[in-house]
Amino acid sequence: MNIIPSRDNYLVEILEDVAEKTSSGGIIIKEANEYRTKTTKFGKILAVGNGFLEEKNEHIHMTYQVDAVVIFPQFSGSQVDIDYSRIGKLYVINQSQIQGHVEK
Repeated sequence: MNIIPSRDNYLVEILEDVAEKTSSGGIIIKEANEYRTKTTKFGKILAVGNGFLEEKNEHIHMTYQVDAVVIFPQFSGSQVDIDYSRIGKLYVINQSQIQGHVEK
């Protein structure tokens, strides 16, 4: 099953707040992720809507593409409840809610 966001929405996988590292002795160490903040979240775009028509019938293209890491407010978007073991928390987020992106 594929999830395709409509219009000016993105399907975003939340980048978790805690990262796990394994020491040379096999001990799992949990540490704060570089993306951790209290008021914003970071996520990786998995799917992009096809844009939308403005009042003047002009097609507005999406700003970000698949695999971009974006920043958005903590309580924005709608969570998608799907049980995929390989995927983290998924949200559908409107383009207007995205505040920026992380350059690699």
